[in-house]
Amino acid sequence: MDNIRSQPNFDQKMTVVLEAVSVQFDALSYALYLYDERFDKLMLRASRFRSGHGSGATASNAFMSSSGDVYKPAMTAMKEFLTTNTEIVKEGEVPLLVLPINGKAIIRIGPVPRVSRRDKRKLNRWMDFVKPMVDEVIEAERVKEQSQIALASKNAIVNISKIALEEDQALEQILPFCLNTLKVSGGCLVQADRTGSRVKAAAGVKSDIAKRFAEDAETLDAYRTLSSKENIHYVQGPLPSYFAEEGMQHVLLVSVGSHYYAFWCKNIQERRWMNLFLQTLIENYRQFSRAQTAYLRGSGAYVPLLQALARLLDDLSPNTIGYSELMSRYSIIIAKQLGLKNDEIRDVAIAAYLSHIGTIALSSALFQKEGQYTEAEFELMKLHAEVSALIVSFATGNERAASYIRHHHERMDGHGYPAGLKGVEIPVGSRIIAVVQTFLAKVNGRNYREPLSFNQTLQMLRSSSGQQMDSEIVEAFLDWYADKRSGRIDSVRSLGACSDMCCVPESICRSCPAFGRTDANCWETEGVLCTAHGKTCDSCFVKTEFVSRKSLSVKGTVS
Repeated sequence: MDNIRSQPNFDQKMTVVLEAVSVQFDALSYALYLYDERFDKLMLRASRFRSGHGSGATASNAFMSSSGDVYKPAMTAMKEFLTTNTEIVKEGEVPLLVLPINGKAIIRIGPVPRVSRRDKRKLNRWMDFVKPMVDEVIEAERVKEQSQIALASKNAIVNISKIALEEDQALEQILPFCLNTLKVSGGCLVQADRTGSRVKAAAGVKSDIAKRFAEDAETLDAYRTLSSKENIHYVQGPLPSYFAEEGMQHVLLVSVGSHYYAFWCKNIQERRWMNLFLQTLIENYRQFSRAQTAYLRGSGAYVPLLQALARLLDDLSPNTIGYSELMSRYSIIIAKQLGLKNDEIRDVAIAAYLSHIGTIALSSALFQKEGQYTEAEFELMKLHAEVSALIVSFATGNERAASYIRHHHERMDGHGYPAGLKGVEIPVGSRIIAVVQTFLAKVNGRNYREPLSFNQTLQMLRSSSGQQMDSEIVEAFLDWYADKRSGRIDSVRSLGACSDMCCVPESICRSCPAFGRTDANCWETEGVLCTAHGKTCDSCFVKTEFVSRKSLSVKGTVS
């Protein structure tokens, strides 16, 4: 028990238990499963293998097809394994010895074709001694997990409610995104009304700029006047001394409703790109504000408000521009291809659009992070599906749409999360969203990862079909694209404009020289604004699809 208590987490505590079991009974593998009431299933929490067998136990028993077969414990097990007696139960054709632990957990040992009465008595005596200690640890973990989920869910719902319903909260959440995208040193949100100007929130470099700026009533009011004259204003002339002392040479003011942002930096980026980003921010915020006002007056619904918030957050980074809209559009297409009913299509559309709405409610820092997550960050990120589902359920009462969101990170092989569902256990809407999400992640890339070409993305979908994603849904998606492309096999134009294919905001498209042209493709036009929505012409799938289609046109087919 001292050894168990000295371990840093539950999984390692249970590994100690499995090591002790292996002393009592020799087998190839040992696995501990904990019952999860949310999903009415047993979830794998710890495993151990006979020394030298690594992550899988090589079987030599007659019931396995060959001595080279490897048995690996499944990520989940059915509730039926919660037996009250020590006995052998088959998982498919694999016999496993099950040791029950007070109706809340089991230890599965195997493969075990048979067990002697002597060994069973020995194990039962050992389990009688161990159960009280193990049960204590399991109960503590159960309470801890429920508390963590309840707290995260409560905080997320409170946060998203504040963001959606309170003007200051929405603007405060946007501030760090703007700093990250604009690559400026710092910034403040300033409320400007009849009583004067005051700083509501600050972010950026650790210095006393924000504090001194907040205390400088004269500059706050002067900047208020400047910001009211035009939506985006670059301050001309000498700056206050506290800016110069920190090496800041530029101040940018952005008017948003009854507030304004003040951003400061040492070196300013290319103004045209900054103006496009900020104009998109202003237009999206106005749309969000209208939806917010309509909802608060009782003339608007919560779903359009959440969708406006999702769109606002999407467009705060060039690499996620249009993401929620694309998720919804593609999901609707697949749902129709599969012949789903109209009400199911509606719920798929809602779920796809709001599938990541909980991420910002959990942690804005994680929402913005580039690169790999730490183990702790990944565990927190895994909650976003559950939290997004709870937000949609809480706001709309639409439990089917909520379930589509909750399970869109499940895998067909059962190795997904949060419930480890497999195959048709996963709701069809979740399986649709998983395919679309994977397609967009690969074809759009990230700040830290170049996009795959259109051909590479389709090949990746095929290779993941059946194991990670539903093969029927993948084929429905690929068939739709093949039909769409086959009608344009000899065309010298892209399948569509980037405004449509990438859901790029009008504020960007209107400024692009390729906008509205029918005589040339966008990549054939000088001075296009691909970088404003996270692309380059050569990596954008608008072009890579065209290149792929042209290379296949000599064969007369598109697949």
